[in-house]
Amino acid sequence: MTTTAGSIDQPTTSPDSPMVVVYGYLSASAPDEDVLSDQREQLKQFCADNGYRLGGMFTDRGVRADQAKRPGLGGLLDVLALADSYGVVVPDLSHFPSREPARAVVQRAIRHTGSEVIVIGEVEVDA
Repeated sequence: MTTTAGSIDQPTTSPDSPMVVVYGYLSASAPDEDVLSDQREQLKQFCADNGYRLGGMFTDRGVRADQAKRPGLGGLLDVLALADSYGVVVPDLSHFPSREPARAVVQRAIRHTGSEVIVIGEVEVDA
């Protein structure tokens, strides 16, 4: 499942309930640490602004667009299988494999965990 513009469900929390746990994921074929740092801050700010608790971040560096087997992505899939995980937050979908069949493999794996994919570059902000 992918949550995008116009369809984001804000998690409901109260002072008595824990915040919804999400995990960040970043990937880069040619890692630029300044860009990755900015993206990490973007994920943190998005979570803080939208009532999510960022449980951790997973980053893959030097990966190809057709590469489904990624160490960071493997770790992400492990935590998404945990009972208290709500989903994964990414700046945009380019952080996942962009070529078939790698894209289909990753989509099936995330869907299998029952998690949401929250794409912050596609979320509308109410003014």
